[in-house]
Amino acid sequence: MQKRECPEGVYRRVSQIRIYVKLNFSPEIIHLHGSLGIQSYGLFIVLGIIVSIATARYNKRFTQLHLENVCFDIIMVSVLAGIIGGRVLEVISEPLLYPHWYDWFALWQGGFSILGTIIGIVIAVPFYLKKINVPMIPFFDLAAIYAPLCQSIARLGCFTAGCCYGVATKSIFAVVYTNPNTLAAYNIAIHPTQLYSSAMLFRIYIYIYFVGLHIFKK
Repeated sequence: MQKRECPEGVYRRVSQIRIYVKLNFSPEIIHLHGSLGIQSYGLFIVLGIIVSIATARYNKRFTQLHLENVCFDIIMVSVLAGIIGGRVLEVISEPLLYPHWYDWFALWQGGFSILGTIIGIVIAVPFYLKKINVPMIPFFDLAAIYAPLCQSIARLGCFTAGCCYGVATKSIFAVVYTNPNTLAAYNIAIHPTQLYSSAMLFRIYIYIYFVGLHIFKK
């Protein structure tokens, strides 16, 4: 029986077929009223904070620093400083997105710089720690373990919102955002860099916790 060969042109067309994951994600998970709604990025930030704090409580240094009664206050100061710092640097970096002064305060519409958030926290929190007599270096040493875990969860909010997306690609890992409200490139196969970043941050957390904490700190 004679073997039938696939025509070269057909083979090329078949080999070029790509199946991508299509995402109907929107930055706003739940719409409340008017321009108010629950944003996916903010939701995952809160989730990251909750998981990180819940995990840190099992660290013996959490008790040694007597953080049980002041933990909530430190979190509130950190969140407030992070919001202010993140918003200020975002407005400075992307002034065209905020043409009016009142746009600066429309926090429910999103728009934060992670670098600005870090700067705000690093500036404000040491002053508050000094005020409540919590040693700064040991505290940040403890926080450094769980910061990558918090950020790895927060990056999932970037993925659902569509911000911080990657370049166009034909990779098998590419995703396509199909919701017109997404912040990502619309209907284009792109790298899910948010997931890459989330996975890398989680690996950093695993390394610091299981290797650094339980081996090098013995």
